[in-house]
Amino acid sequence: MSWVCISDDFDVFTISKAIFKDVGGGDENFETLNKLQVALTEKLLNKRFLLVLDDVWDENADKWELLKRPFTVGALGSKVLVTTRNAKVASVMDSVQAYHLDLLSDGDALSLFAQHASGQQNINVNRTLKLHGEDIVKKCGRLPLALRALGRVFRTKSSDEEWEELLNSEIWKLGNESGILPALKLSYYDLPPRLKQMFVYCCLFPKDYTFDMDELVLLWMAEGFLGESNANKSMESFGRECFKELVSRSFFQHSNKDKSQYTMHDLINDLANSVAGEFFFMLEDKTGVYDRSEALEKFHHISFIQEEYVFYRKFKALQRTRCLRTFLAISSSSLGFLSMSNMALVKILPQLQFLRVLSLANSSIKEVPESIGGLKHLRYLNFSNTCIEFLPEQVGDLLNLQSLLLSGCDYLCILPNSVVELINLRHLDINDTPKLNEMPLGFGRLTGLQTLSKVIIGGTGKFRLSDLKGFLHLHGQLSIQGLHKVKNAAHQKKGICDLQLKWSNVFDGSRNEISEYEVLEGLRPFEKPQDSLLWWNKVSYLGWGSLVCLLNSTYINRL
Repeated sequence: MSWVCISDDFDVFTISKAIFKDVGGGDENFETLNKLQVALTEKLLNKRFLLVLDDVWDENADKWELLKRPFTVGALGSKVLVTTRNAKVASVMDSVQAYHLDLLSDGDALSLFAQHASGQQNINVNRTLKLHGEDIVKKCGRLPLALRALGRVFRTKSSDEEWEELLNSEIWKLGNESGILPALKLSYYDLPPRLKQMFVYCCLFPKDYTFDMDELVLLWMAEGFLGESNANKSMESFGRECFKELVSRSFFQHSNKDKSQYTMHDLINDLANSVAGEFFFMLEDKTGVYDRSEALEKFHHISFIQEEYVFYRKFKALQRTRCLRTFLAISSSSLGFLSMSNMALVKILPQLQFLRVLSLANSSIKEVPESIGGLKHLRYLNFSNTCIEFLPEQVGDLLNLQSLLLSGCDYLCILPNSVVELINLRHLDINDTPKLNEMPLGFGRLTGLQTLSKVIIGGTGKFRLSDLKGFLHLHGQLSIQGLHKVKNAAHQKKGICDLQLKWSNVFDGSRNEISEYEVLEGLRPFEKPQDSLLWWNKVSYLGWGSLVCLLNSTYINRL
């Protein structure tokens, strides 16, 4: 089975790639649509399948004819199910039968609203709900999304006066302007000011984007939405609370494919764009930025969604955006890799003096210009999954930097020594950087780190296992590499939930099993990590008492 969300952009290559991945084709790269469809045809040949194309809007019959070519080879009984809010789509796709969904019945609508407003489907258990419930259902038009969102709003109200104030709001009189349901507008206007700006920020992401809570919290933190940490609560903890509050109010929902990820309903995305104001702009590839130089000057936050190679001339107009605080480059799901000219960085970065957020993740850039050090306000820097081999020493001038994300940089072989000057750095992600084999000299000074995906023992930086004792705030995943260089260990981390221990894969008799066992004993965690991945060598007794009792799940790879 494959389920693909389409929304506004009916791109045949993107959709075909998503289907190919769903049916077990992996994440292969294809130069042309023809090669992709040949591979997809092979996957579907003589197999019975169910394909769901969700939320289709495009009425172009030629695109549909092109997309469906591989579907004809399936076994008898294969089906393609299309959902749409556009009746013309059904006729274009030559559907056997269009099934029109009815609205919820009055009783079901009332039960759904009651469930979200009070936690119980029985309307009679709450006097206020019984008094006003039917009026609310009528105002929501018996639409599930509106009922769910508004139910969460009413759940925060405790008095009859508050309920009546919402029911009599002027927003209901606006009607369905710009395609935004009044009930959804009401749910937005009921948010506290801080949650409003966090929600509006999400207009920078395209429809059907998969959100990671921690990723979004780091962006909010960089923008200054989370205030400052205090003795009782960190900015990250507060950000996660805010995100969960938005989830509870139905602004986000769990992804169908990965429950640890989140999506935003198309209508909620439309709501974010309708209330975003004039300072946010999502630049798509088909939007000619070079034709909008004057308009771009006013924007503070820009995201860029692209399909083709990005030349300098496309971004030249950004030099005039003197107040730009955010630049997020988001690669197309069809390409998976954003092809960007290094010239764009060299020419434009020096002009963007007020940037707080810069993300060029999943791009083809190979070199970071030295001018990066001039972005004194930068708090979030993401070069994950790029081709960079090193960062310039000028990165150490970014004294406000909170998050430096470099995961998946296969060619990254060294971190600049100046990185130890980043006194405000809270998150360093260097996971999946196979060529990086040492930490910078003095790395132990970065004691404010909240997350550190891995550390490497030894090397010219002479990082020692004992240096970990200063990292009092670490939590999440930690991979410790180079343990074959350690003779003993005695420092433990309480907040680690995923511990990876890596020894050398050299088996020439030079390793000391007794010493390695003592190191493992010294790394005994105070609390139960959720997962532990141990690279070990020929040891019959692992220690840590009963390892199975200590860990929620244990993976042991014998090299």
